[in-house]
Amino acid sequence: NEQTARHIYDLKLDGYGPYGLTYDRSGRCSILYGQKGHVALMDCHQQSLHTEFYVQERIRDATFLHNTTMFAAAQSNHVFIYDNTGTE
Repeated sequence: NEQTARHIYDLKLDGYGPYGLTYDRSGRCSILYGQKGHVALMDCHQQSLHTEFYVQERIRDATFLHNTTMFAAAQSNHVFIYDNTGTE
């Protein structure tokens, strides 16, 4: 199926892994987080990157809050809340 083939993509992620991935409820957006501090917010339908930033701490988990405009990241000692632009 051609439409399914368009949604297949390959990510080259070197140096900040292992990685975790969390989707929002609709499955449209995802948070990709590496244990060495890499965070990326992606739109999976358009295959576009909303924001990407690096924190200097280990990221244990990340999840969206009420919608895709806010997400929380559990870092080494505390939980930090970010908006969709990466502002804490």
